[in-house]
Amino acid sequence: MRLRLLLVALLHFWPGPTPASAAPLIAAHRGLVGARVSENGLEAIQAAAAAGLDAVEIDLRTTADGVIILSHDATVDRVTTGHGRVSHFTLAEIRALSLKTGSGHIATFEEALEATKGTRTRLLLDLKRGGGIDPDRLVAVVQAHDALDRIIIGARSVADVRTYRRLEPSLPILGFIPSQSDTEAFIAAGAGTIRLWARWLVQPSAGCANGASPNCVVQWLQARGLRVWTIADAPAGDEATRACFAWLAKLRLDGILTNQPLLAREASLAGTQGSSPKAPSQQIC
Repeated sequence: MRLRLLLVALLHFWPGPTPASAAPLIAAHRGLVGARVSENGLEAIQAAAAAGLDAVEIDLRTTADGVIILSHDATVDRVTTGHGRVSHFTLAEIRALSLKTGSGHIATFEEALEATKGTRTRLLLDLKRGGGIDPDRLVAVVQAHDALDRIIIGARSVADVRTYRRLEPSLPILGFIPSQSDTEAFIAAGAGTIRLWARWLVQPSAGCANGASPNCVVQWLQARGLRVWTIADAPAGDEATRACFAWLAKLRLDGILTNQPLLAREASLAGTQGSSPKAPSQQIC
């Protein structure tokens, strides 16, 4: 019964492997961030949703009084006028801090869920190591907001995959695998999506012979019913950036997490056309 629930959940909440003619899903890294919009802020999340992006990656940590908030760093120093560790502040104290960029305050996870309600944009939750996230509390918040189909668990350990799969079998789980050798352990624990770094796609991998097409590892994982994402910080300059995302799209990836989501979406649509990918003469992404 448990296996049946898991399979039904994966089919219901997440699209299957990307067809040859389809562009990958695009996720905005920490939101649609700009010169006047703070990362992980409500404005960045709302902007991404308004742009119709498929997902927004957000970083989660816990305050001293147990509230889940959005922060990449363990301290508030870089993005606010305050100083100190997130875990040492209560929510009220966090609220009193001003963001250095944009307006408003450090957002709570519940505010992020409300910001994307009624949109096509999902939240990819990066569960930072040492972030103090209580899995039971996080799942309870998601369930209270009726958002099981609007979030993706971004797990950084096999233990996290197992925990969230046990707590709620219907949750989509993406494995932020630390190395290629960890792939099988994450899959066995219940991750339905695997994140591969772009640089791994031009190296010989499990299931692929030397000299194989760069999308061999993508095809190998997709043939097993898995989905494959990458994260790409593209080179400076629009042309180099377009070339990077067009090449990634030719790999038939299921998703791309990036700081340049609008350009990635544009270039990916164009990149799905044409011949199969060839390994680049140098690293382009």
